[in-house]
Amino acid sequence: MANADVAVYAVNADGQMASTPLATTTTDGNGQYQLNFNATKGQPVVIKVTAKANGQTTHLDEVTGLVQALPANFSMRALLVPQTTGATSTSVNVTPFSEIAVAAAARASGGITPANAAQAKSTVTQLLGFDPTTVAVTSAQNASATLEQQKLAVMLAAVSQMSSNGDLGCNSSNAGANTECVVGKLSANSSLSSLQLGNGVSSALQNATQTVLNKPELVGAIQTSTLVNIVTNLGCSGAACTPAASGGNIPAPDPVAATITAAKLLFTQIKSDLTTMFSKDGVSANATGALNQEAFKFEQVMKGVQPPVETVLKDASALVMGIDLYHDYKAGRTNLPDRARAFDMTATNGTVRVPAVGCTLYQDADTQIRASAPANANFIGCGARFYATRSYSGSGYTHTEWRHGITVTPQTDGSFSYSTRARQRVQSCDLSNNCTITSNQALQLQSDGSTPLDSFKGSVTPVLTGSHGNIASFTLKGELPAAFKSGGTTLVNFKHQVDISGSQTLVSNEPTALSLSGYVAAYKDATTQEGKLTLNSGSLDKASGAAVNLVWNAGTAEFEGDLKLQGMTTDKSGTDTTPTQLALKGMLRNIANGVSTEFLSGQLNVTATGYAQFDSTQPPSASNKYTADLTFVGAVTAPNRPKLELTLGTATVINGSSARQPVSLQYRTLVNGMPRSVVTLTGTPGTPDSFRLAEASSGLSMNWLEGASTIDLVFGNPAIKIGQFKSGLLTFSDSSVISLDLGL
Repeated sequence: MANADVAVYAVNADGQMASTPLATTTTDGNGQYQLNFNATKGQPVVIKVTAKANGQTTHLDEVTGLVQALPANFSMRALLVPQTTGATSTSVNVTPFSEIAVAAAARASGGITPANAAQAKSTVTQLLGFDPTTVAVTSAQNASATLEQQKLAVMLAAVSQMSSNGDLGCNSSNAGANTECVVGKLSANSSLSSLQLGNGVSSALQNATQTVLNKPELVGAIQTSTLVNIVTNLGCSGAACTPAASGGNIPAPDPVAATITAAKLLFTQIKSDLTTMFSKDGVSANATGALNQEAFKFEQVMKGVQPPVETVLKDASALVMGIDLYHDYKAGRTNLPDRARAFDMTATNGTVRVPAVGCTLYQDADTQIRASAPANANFIGCGARFYATRSYSGSGYTHTEWRHGITVTPQTDGSFSYSTRARQRVQSCDLSNNCTITSNQALQLQSDGSTPLDSFKGSVTPVLTGSHGNIASFTLKGELPAAFKSGGTTLVNFKHQVDISGSQTLVSNEPTALSLSGYVAAYKDATTQEGKLTLNSGSLDKASGAAVNLVWNAGTAEFEGDLKLQGMTTDKSGTDTTPTQLALKGMLRNIANGVSTEFLSGQLNVTATGYAQFDSTQPPSASNKYTADLTFVGAVTAPNRPKLELTLGTATVINGSSARQPVSLQYRTLVNGMPRSVVTLTGTPGTPDSFRLAEASSGLSMNWLEGASTIDLVFGNPAIKIGQFKSGLLTFSDSSVISLDLGL
């Protein structure tokens, strides 16, 4: 607010602002001011900035970029709790977010008491991840802005966006009046007891923030992922909206001594949480960290989840493609008895590009004589490939595949039976790609070690679009062979039981949409089930992407969740179409004695921007790049330990460099469902990198540069140093010491 009146007010015994200011001044053309007054230690004061009656007070609207006049008497406030008595000077930042804190304290029981003031500042700090009164306002385009300044710039732009949109009923013809209205709604709906602003205000602010983040002209180079904690907090519900109780800004008789005591308790609790939950021995059988132990138990029983997924997708795709090929050949829609797809889905040793699924029509049941006409196309031979190698010699090359070989036989009722084995097939080829099979070894043998197991059998029942038409829907029932280890040649189980239903849409013999549901169960031997994948729903659409809802249960562990791949975008060259939005939402559970314990839940989002301007045929560079934002919102816990609620945001720029991007992490420690502490950790790339750790309920913070030998611990505004961290020890100003060595 440029050219505005500024005043500082004491707080009366009833908790309300005094009517007469302690001191006054005015802001300059950039909204800056310095205010000098006599303070009483520990007694809150209110800084109030008010638009002049002559109409000369303005602000720079972030959305329009225009200087706007503000209505006479429009005001915003900020709280200050002096740490000393006597002459005091302040220039705390006054914004709509500092106004939220003052309004919440003033409406609370007792008004603006020291305790209410501390809680109000703490609640807003927990919402934003920083205290807005300590962060200088700057433009989002300011390349030297700190991460907190960038976040505040986006949030102030969001307030302007709400005004521009006419949100919350603030839709007059006067832009300044709309700004006053929006700030008034924010102020009127704040609370000490909740991060959420009432009456839909949080939702409106969350939507406006997302809108701003999608406007490059407003956010410049700011990564959207770094605001994940703010966006998440604005969208909180239930207990997640409860702020941690404040212990900061402790008043007389000795705020420093009281804060040191509080800091010792806080860091002891944080150390206890981290060292008992996590340990440097990783996810192992000998792990001492409670969460490491849970993760190890889960890992041991969940190792088999990927092979069954790959097996059923490739085998089912091969079967359906082979049956479609059969009908296309019979109907004359193709004169080629071969078909292959998914050239990028087979793991190799890097010397060959092999389709994941391929089928050929044959005259004979031994699949030796290729069909030459629709009349003699009697059988279908298919392969689902999992790994391939190729080695060259002077006269040709040897090609080896680890595959599921499948023979499909049409039945008179329109269904198809199949038999399949896991095989290693070797071909000897000349340089003209004429190949001869030299070995087709079955990999699963009887106990004598020389006789192959009987083939695994099942059936596919299709529903066609007409006589020899395309498959509209199908049911796959039966058994499939052992799965190959992902990216390798080792068999990891014995067999799979399958009951899958699906439907597809074809265009020019290529599937453009596919849906699946059912289950696949993996067996470690002929009778012992080791895991079951239940596919509640699954869809794949070339235009819109993929979505899967599944449960994988392995007896003593379970994953349940949703996977979505959306935002199909074609690159600049027009050669590659890929999903630019990934969302994985779910939970991990360990199960013992029939009791299920959830130890991790949350949602991972990855969003790529700029992919349409990226040329995938050229190497990434400063001019050929795109950005991938990554966010995680979730919670981790372990038996008899507090729950840690996490929000994490960072990004990767695909430009051929390894430059790091800003990282923002906030976690809440919950004890018996109530938040005890809220820690925010940010990292900003630079030369050197800079870091900040702050705990909202206590007002404690630490700022340091990469490689720093010492780090100061401070509290309050203005900041008071109460300790110094060095070599794993935190030494306080009273000479007491605690160890912060986490042993991680």
